[in-house]
Amino acid sequence: MALTEKQRKFVESYLVTNNAKQSAINAGYPEKTSAAVGWQLLKNHKILAEIDSCRTKLRSKITKESYIDKALETFEKLDITEPNAPRFYDIAGKALGYLGNNEQKTSQTLNITQINVSGNETQTELWELTRKLLGND
Repeated sequence: MALTEKQRKFVESYLVTNNAKQSAINAGYPEKTSAAVGWQLLKNHKILAEIDSCRTKLRSKITKESYIDKALETFEKLDITEPNAPRFYDIAGKALGYLGNNEQKTSQTLNITQINVSGNETQTELWELTRKLLGND
């Protein structure tokens, strides 16, 4: 049995918002009961299967390069503060496979670039460090 139109809209919205109440409202359910409806919809095995299927499809389309591009795009919007800069490098490093447990890379030779971030860098300096990290000197 296929999903109803409202259920399909709920799934589409939930993939974006990750919020059951807001997704129920976006799908056309009454705002007054949206929290309860959203909770009930997330217990429906067909809806959960559809959410999982859509997430799997989305993940398969994400390449390392597209992830880095998205991270850089998001980073441009951040205030350049000490907490943000190191977090960006952590995310980029994990996406590139330089950080974290990545068993597939153990047999390959990696050229790892070391950078030091003090938190006092200008945006231009941070971009230069990013290029160095990504190997685009």
